[in-house]
Amino acid sequence: MQNTGKAQAVVITGAGGGLCAAYAQYLAARGAAVVVNDKHAAAAQGIANKITAAGARALVVAGDVDDWNVAQTLGAGQHPLGLSIASAGH
Repeated sequence: MQNTGKAQAVVITGAGGGLCAAYAQYLAARGAAVVVNDKHAAAAQGIANKITAAGARALVVAGDVDDWNVAQTLGAGQHPLGLSIASAGH
């Protein structure tokens, strides 16, 4: 991600746990506005809560990325998209 002085959005699928949750928290701590996606809404919300508790920005888009409506919502944020980490699995 290029540091432009404006927050860039990072979309991370499968970010409700594991390595992608760590990516989400790491990037948020460095100024990214993180879109936390997971098909398990409670898991995604839990990571988003950790991010916002640390003073960073997070948005939850819960749902399976196989669903076109969910996939479209991932990129519809208020910040320019700087990075996408697609790691959702079955």
